[in-house]
Amino acid sequence: MLPRLSAAPGLTDREQFRELYAEGYALHQAGENEESTRVLEEGALLSCDPMFEIILGKNAEAMGNYAEAARLYEKAHYMVPSRLYPLVRLMRLQVRLGEDDAALETARVIVSMPVNDRNAGMVRLRAETQATLDSLSAQRCHPAVNHNELTDSDIQNDPRKRLPGSL
Repeated sequence: MLPRLSAAPGLTDREQFRELYAEGYALHQAGENEESTRVLEEGALLSCDPMFEIILGKNAEAMGNYAEAARLYEKAHYMVPSRLYPLVRLMRLQVRLGEDDAALETARVIVSMPVNDRNAGMVRLRAETQATLDSLSAQRCHPAVNHNELTDSDIQNDPRKRLPGSL
């Protein structure tokens, strides 16, 4: 087991993983991806919360380790298969990397999943995924796009930005 990097002595595992998550997430937000990864990996040893894997995936993505990011998003999905967010992160990564066939398949899986209509976050993720699915399907007619210049906000706010000439 790794030595305690951040958690105060005497805390329960539950208190420790919460503290480690909070610290790791704050480091992630500050762009300290390597340190964030160290802290989050320690917390992931104490918790099966898939958000550890998702933030670890975002760190890997920020550091250019796309294969590791995809692996972590898939792991987060299998930890709680009913959650949309890990697959949405994976789909966004696939779109950014120009892996359109994989992104289409991931999007189809997401839209086939049940959604609680009272959960605004799930509804928003489903709508984003449907828009991405529609865009990727239409893109087969307009293939010239530089996916490396896309950001999450581009994909999230207007998936049509990827498509020259799309409606």
